[in-house]
Parts: sequence; C-alpha cells; structure tokens
Amino acid sequence: MLSLKEKSYASLETSAEFSVSGAIKDAIYSRSPKNWEEIFDDDFDDLLEKPREYWVGLIRTAFSGPRVRVAGVPSEEYRDRLAEEEKERLRRQKEELGEDGMREAGERLLGAISSARDPPASVLETFPLADTESIRFLPLTSYNYTSEAQPDGFDLRGMPYRFHLDEVDSQYVRFSVHLNVTSFPLEDW
Repeated sequence: MLSLKEKSYASLETSAEFSVSGAIKDAIYSRSPKNWEEIFDDDFDDLLEKPREYWVGLIRTAFSGPRVRVAGVPSEEYRDRLAEEEKERLRRQKEELGEDGMREAGERLLGAISSARDPPASVLETFPLADTESIRFLPLTSYNYTSEAQPDGFDLRGMPYRFHLDEVDSQYVRFSVHLNVTSFPLEDW
C-alpha cells in the first residue's frame, strides 16, 4: 500500500491536477497540518530554490526550436458524411425493427415519458435557496507581459515570451505548463 507521499509523487507523473486535488483532499481528509507538509517536503523545496535564471533558461530551451501549431478546421465534407451515415443508420434500424418493432419502441418511449414524475414538493423544500446577495466574488487582477502594473516580485515584462497571469485571492492554485522537453540537456532533469 502506497503512503500519502508516494501517492502524491505518483500523481505528479500522471496528472496536472495534483496541486488542486491535493489541496482539496487536504482540506477534506487531513487530520493535522503535518499531512500537507508530508506531501510537499524537501523534494519540492528544491524547485523553489532554483534561481530565476534556471526557469528562464528552461523556457528559452523549450521555445527556441522549431514550432508547430495545429489548428482544427471544421470539414463540411466530414459533416455531410456523418449526416449521411446517420440517415443510413436510422433507415437500417427502421428496416430491422419493422412496423411492429417501431410501434413497440414508440409505446415504450411514450410509457417512459408518461411515467416521469417531478419530485414531491416536500423533497424540493428540504433544499435551501441561497440568497444571491450572499455570493462573495473573489477579486481578480489580471497581468500580462505588456501590462503597466505587474504583480509584486514577478515582473512579467522580463519574460521573453507571452505570459498571462490572473491573481485571485484564494488558497487554491492551478498552474499548468506543457513543454516538449526532448531538447533539454539531461543535466536539467
């Protein structure tokens, strides 16, 4: 059986959602503040100790090679082919069911529709209605590499690439970077 730390490390290899799901699981299941510290121990501290130049160099390496951009363009021919295939599927199904099968399927459908009931009012009344005035919206401040205002301690104008940051006053963070690391020197691994 894997320990909490081993599960956390394993999830780092398979999911970009580790930080968010880890924080939520911590809030729900942790019995003490030490549980969170067990997840983010010395190995993660190594990443925090890397100098700014290390991260900028990593980004430069990732974006210095040739790039490929894939843009999905809807195909009218494919849409038409799918529509024709669906018409053909329906024609075959009607043929296979025959008139009696179609009638029986229609009766089953009408029976299902007529037996559908709304939940009783007593059940619905057990759910409190939230007052929309009570919704607390978190303040959001957006920055990018061209913004005059910059976040404290993190000047995006110095980044050699386009960069956007939304600062939200929250304990949850979502950060995701997808890079092709095949060109990175092995000593950076």
